Amino acid sequence: MESHEFDKASTRWDIVLVSSRCTKEIDRDRNQKDKAHGVVYEWENMTLWALEWSELIANARSEMQLVRDHLKRKSEELTISDYLKENFPDVLDTLSDPDSPALQKTGTTG
Repeated sequence: MESHEFDKASTRWDIVLVSSRCTKEIDRDRNQKDKAHGVVYEWENMTLWALEWSELIANARSEMQLVRDHLKRKSEELTISDYLKENFPDVLDTLSDPDSPALQKTGTTG
């Protein structure tokens, strides 16, 4: 890390140690006040993390659930839009026309 090949102003290192279990001593170090869970040591341009596989898997599952929920909502929005296009095309035409009298009455145009 002291090599001249790395730009010390913009290079940042995150070193992650992963194990099936952490000892009590490591567990104490990775639960320090005012630090993110898992951070053992921090230097100016480097952070050392100690994590358990179960934590990584739980975090990944949580992130995947957020993505899944977002995609489900997006799918429902598209389904509703398709339904409106098929059954009420005049309503969508009115809403997409900025010169529509209905939009001008409500004051929703720019």
